[in-house]
Amino acid sequence: METYPHTCAQEISATEKLPIRSIALWWLGQAGFAIKSASLTMLIDPFLSEHEGRLVVPPFSATTAPEIDFVLCTHEHLDHLDLPALQELAQRQPQLRFVVPRPIIGQLTETGIESERILGVQPGEEHMLGTCRLRPVPAVHAIQCPPAIYNFGFEESEGQYRYLGYVLDLDGVCLYHPGDTLVYDSMAAHLLSHAIDLALLPSTDATTSANNSNSWAIWMSARPQTWLPPLA
Repeated sequence: METYPHTCAQEISATEKLPIRSIALWWLGQAGFAIKSASLTMLIDPFLSEHEGRLVVPPFSATTAPEIDFVLCTHEHLDHLDLPALQELAQRQPQLRFVVPRPIIGQLTETGIESERILGVQPGEEHMLGTCRLRPVPAVHAIQCPPAIYNFGFEESEGQYRYLGYVLDLDGVCLYHPGDTLVYDSMAAHLLSHAIDLALLPSTDATTSANNSNSWAIWMSARPQTWLPPLA
């Protein structure tokens, strides 16, 4: 698979000695980000496989990825849960652990990833991923479109949230990745208590006014200090 002719993976590996209360970010295309602190490297929603529906070429593949501590996926759609890439990463990086909504753990184990390497999470919980505190929050999305029936996924998941966003506290920075979500009534109540520094807002279709309006509404709910708008 063709990738950008630069060394993003090497840049991530070589990034060290970050200033106090800071993290480094790399956009991986679509909703994907690499995040690095002084002690951890994480990927959120990495979409690294070749696919005709890609909007941009990924900066590296699963075979050329830097060393990663955790991969977090917000829901099961291909551009957020890239199972071929996750399987390859798991085989190449035995230290790697995965975080997903609890109802979709089985989709990872079906690829051969050991259940001991997968953390299934739900809103209202807190988990320590090394030095990072993870707090899942709800997201409103749909499994199939069309027909698009937007909800929390309770009916398909035995009353559990199927779609998530993640609030991460990492080296003094509070970061919010919403996954794919529409604004919902209790969103502000879920987010305002977290004192979010940086929000990475949805990148499903930056060309539509509807998506831009949704991103603005999410910003109003989260009230982050800084935000990255939809990129692709």
